[in-house]
Order: sequence, then C-alpha cells, then structure tokens
Amino acid sequence: MKNDQDGSRPRDPRHGYANPTMPEICPVLGRGVYFAVFGFARDGKRFPGGNQYSRFLKVLKSVLSGELMQRTLVVGRYVAGLPFDSPKFAALPPFFDVQSDQEADRLELRQRIDVAMKAVFPGVPASLRMICQFGLASILFHKSFLQQSLPTNQLLFATPLFSTRNEAQFEWLRRRVVCRNFQEHDPISPSGIPPHMGIMVALTDYKELMGLKKDWLLILRKLSNSTLTDQL
Repeated sequence: MKNDQDGSRPRDPRHGYANPTMPEICPVLGRGVYFAVFGFARDGKRFPGGNQYSRFLKVLKSVLSGELMQRTLVVGRYVAGLPFDSPKFAALPPFFDVQSDQEADRLELRQRIDVAMKAVFPGVPASLRMICQFGLASILFHKSFLQQSLPTNQLLFATPLFSTRNEAQFEWLRRRVVCRNFQEHDPISPSGIPPHMGIMVALTDYKELMGLKKDWLLILRKLSNSTLTDQL
C-alpha cells in the first residue's frame, strides 16, 4: 500500500531487483547510498514528504493487486535494466556469504555485519534492516565504481564506510560479498525468472562445467606425454 511506507502493514510481497551489471542504475545500490548518507526519518518513513497515498493514482491499487502482481514479477527485472538475453538476467543481488562451512565462520560474519550495520545505518528500523544489509553489500561490491564515478566531495565518502579507521573491517566484509546466479544452499533465491531463462542458465553452467573438464583432461594428457586436440 502506498500509505504504508514503514512496512508495518504489508499485504503483497515487495520485489526490488538489483542490477550488478549496471551499478549506475541499480535500485539496491541507490537505496544503500541514500540511507547511508541521509539516515532515517524519526517517523519511520523511508523518504521525506507527506500525503503519500494522494501522490499516486488510486487506480494503481486495483491494477497491482492480487495475482497480477505475482504474474508480472519479471517486469521488475526488466525495469531494473537487467540484460534479458543473458543468464545475468537471473542474477542475485550482491550478498554476504561465508567462505567455509564452519559454524564459527558464520557466527563471525553475522557479528561483523551487525557491527557494520550499526556504524553505517544507525537507528535503522527493523522493517528496513534487510534492505540496508543488501545495500551495504552492494556498496562494498561496487566500491571501486563509486570511488571512480562520484566526486571526491560526495557525502558518501564522509560516512564510516570510507573512513581509514574502518578500512580493515570493511575490507574483510567486502571479500565475503558474492554476486552470482543462484547456487544450492544460497541464503536467498531469485524471483521473477521466466522458464526459458532457467534453461539458459542451466546451459551456461553446463558449458562452464565442460570447459573445466576439458582443462582437466588436457592436464592429464600432458602429464602422460600424450596429446589432445582442441576439438574435444
């Protein structure tokens, strides 16, 4: 609902898609930068201003209600600018992931994320916490892009994210940000994926697997002083 900015009365699921291939138009990165710079309103609203409901056409409520919203999730990916003719169309947003299966690593990652969230997004409402966590991951993932694209006096560079005192902490987190298509056991899964895109992703994964197997066979043949043609 347009008059439910704090997310306390959700009715339908909200889907906002990241575009890691074009960070200059990425909604998730933009939200992360906005909240890191401007913080949060005391009234819990995501953005300043009043009379939100009246600023939108009431007909949108009926158009976007019910099954129509769920059937057109793919439109969100188009709107985000994701390449519709590439497996990257199904890409997940940048997110934090452990580098091993050790429970100690998972615990340390959660603790470091909590510390970073308090530093970058102090006072974040519970309804916006996950949005800001994805925003933090996106900022770290696109850190080089931001430094190269934004002017040096940009307010973002005055936040704890770019403070030399916190450089080691955020670099540790940055190395644990991944951005890829869905893999088994990932903490999040994609939505808005049409059937043909799933086939395209599977074929791409199969091609990469065959390439790895070919490299492995080439190494074995070389070790055995034999030859292997490129037509394998």
